Amino acid sequence: MKKFIFILNFPRGGGKSISKLKAVNLNKDIYLWPYEFFYFNLFNEATNNKKREKGIILNKFFYKEIKNRLYKSQNKKIDFLFFKKKLHKLDHKYFDNLNYLKFLTDSLALSYKNNKSENFKYCILNTTARGFDWSYKKKNSFIFFVTDRKFSDCFVSLRKKNFVTTGFKNFFLLDAKKSLFYWLETFRRIQIEYKKRYFEKKVLRLKFEDLKYNNKVRNEINDTNTKKILNYLRLKKNNYEKNFYYHHNKIDKRVDLANSPIEKYLVNNYINSKKLNFFIYFFKLIISVKFLFINIEHNNIKKFFYISKIIFSFIYFYFIKYKKEKLFNTLRSANKNITYMSLWR
Repeated sequence: MKKFIFILNFPRGGGKSISKLKAVNLNKDIYLWPYEFFYFNLFNEATNNKKREKGIILNKFFYKEIKNRLYKSQNKKIDFLFFKKKLHKLDHKYFDNLNYLKFLTDSLALSYKNNKSENFKYCILNTTARGFDWSYKKKNSFIFFVTDRKFSDCFVSLRKKNFVTTGFKNFFLLDAKKSLFYWLETFRRIQIEYKKRYFEKKVLRLKFEDLKYNNKVRNEINDTNTKKILNYLRLKKNNYEKNFYYHHNKIDKRVDLANSPIEKYLVNNYINSKKLNFFIYFFKLIISVKFLFINIEHNNIKKFFYISKIIFSFIYFYFIKYKKEKLFNTLRSANKNITYMSLWR
């Protein structure tokens, strides 16, 4: 029976480097889903959060999703016409998310033009912790890979990226897309799941490969991870080139700014579900105004306006942080995707 392996890192936790290991890419017993895939969230979106749906609806949705992600770059490797026909053979059938995942992975694996994957033992998906259905955390047939990168380092890396994609001002607004508050709550929820004992028992922890390391250190990390994966799965090393992992990093630029006092306080306490002290919180917020004033690039009137909005966001967040429904609805206004994430349920 084929087993699923899910890479469940924090965002910016190193799932890409695990997916690119030769032990994964060059092994006949492993099928690697070819990109970061928030499968369970997408299934919920396709079904509008229903547990089962008819094949024709799922097939149309996922064929479009996969073609949009891979066609331009990988059409020489994947026979998309064959893939489409394979999917639509079961338009009449109803699927739950696990049965459809098995069908979908088998269908795409058979659609590779060279070295079709048929008799693989394991299917690896980099869903990340955000894209996994945490109601399956106790499922015995699932295996989880997680790197040892600290959540605080993941958060710093994510912050640098989001200053470019979201914009400095928007990153600190409660009702903005992928704001600081969205990521704080996301990380807090992931941390809660990580700390549960039954999850700890099923995890293979791997070394994080930091691009800042020199080639020698990175190669040592990759060799260590390769041995751990092969030993854990009881597989032999072989060179059967069939898998690939496509990752298009659109953001080359990063904005590297030190954390403000209020950010440090929230990352160290809120993500770990520690109670926030009212006086410390507002003291940290006050002394962070200088950080905002220096980094918001506007004239004094607009700068005052944006700083006021940001301060109000932090104040409002403090008073709704433990009101689950209120916080969810506030963040959902700019982040529709959380409607489909089991992590947020």
